[in-house]
Amino acid sequence: MNFLGSQALYFLAPIVEWALNAKEIEHVARLLERRETIPRLITIIETKSAPQAPPGASAQ
Repeated sequence: MNFLGSQALYFLAPIVEWALNAKEIEHVARLLERRETIPRLITIIETKSAPQAPPGASAQ
């Protein structure tokens, strides 16, 4: 299933490139080709989508 997802991403790359750059698309497609990278991809997505404190704010 991972392999099919990566191939679909390669197929849709010309359309997806309007939202992402080509290097990001290729990186995600390569990650999807290997099953063991799915948990890592989830961690990356969660980290990037987590709310972050504004610059200069101190942690309490």
